[in-house]
Amino acid sequence: MNNQDTQFSIDAFPPAKMAERAEDIGVIKANMDFWTMFGLAILAGAFIAMGAMFSTTVTAADYPNLTVCNLFLNLIPVTLGNIIGGSVMVGLVYWFVYRRKAIQSS
Repeated sequence: MNNQDTQFSIDAFPPAKMAERAEDIGVIKANMDFWTMFGLAILAGAFIAMGAMFSTTVTAADYPNLTVCNLFLNLIPVTLGNIIGGSVMVGLVYWFVYRRKAIQSS
């Protein structure tokens, strides 16, 4: 087998195909109803919180007062932070960007 005939890439798809797939997924998400998107956002936040809990337990040897109760109590501020950060902060950025586009086009 000739080495020049074989194209090696760490991506599963070429960039054009990846961009096409990302656009298709974006269109699908944009057409989802509110409750489905809300549920997906909650799940994403839960996965982030679980990752934070995992990284905390990995370093638990450095914290002798760490308990399971403290880990679950930590979920409350993490979840509230995800809701505020995801809905308010990201929403404000989108509002600003699309407002600016509307002002430029008029």
